[in-house]
Amino acid sequence: MKKVRFRKIVSRIKRNAKRLIHKIQGKQYVHLLHIGKTGGTAVKYALKNHLITDKYVINLHRHKVRLRDLPKNDLVFFLSA
Repeated sequence: MKKVRFRKIVSRIKRNAKRLIHKIQGKQYVHLLHIGKTGGTAVKYALKNHLITDKYVINLHRHKVRLRDLPKNDLVFFLSA
């Protein structure tokens, strides 16, 4: 149990460190919220090799992630049918 908790803490620290580095580099975070039956899987597949650009870092999320789960000043896009 303690090992799993430690891994989660380390994972969170790594994620926050990457986010800080990207912010220092002047990159804006963009989140793709995956809404079921809207082609999100195809878009994720198309974007998988282009997630970091000169200006943006694109985060691809699963179905369970909601708008309220994301940082306030980040950009968000989603697909609708």
